[in-house]
Amino acid sequence: MNEKKSRFKRKMNKNFVAQVEKALKAKGLSKKDHIIFMCRSGSRSVYTSKLMAKAGYMNVSTVVDGFEGGKDKVTKHRTKN
Repeated sequence: MNEKKSRFKRKMNKNFVAQVEKALKAKGLSKKDHIIFMCRSGSRSVYTSKLMAKAGYMNVSTVVDGFEGGKDKVTKHRTKN
């Protein structure tokens, strides 16, 4: 647990790229196909897109602000559109 941030510590999956490659190959997709990554806030999917691009994937994208959207200006929480 990360006590400062009141959440679980994040741990990098060392096999992530290999696991994604295996799943994509099973679907008939290659490093040339368009792949979109998304997460709740958009921060992990940006990292993931960069990681996959570094692994040779040529057409990766991420959803800006994640699937919950941007933060509300008043409450500073994610808006649920």
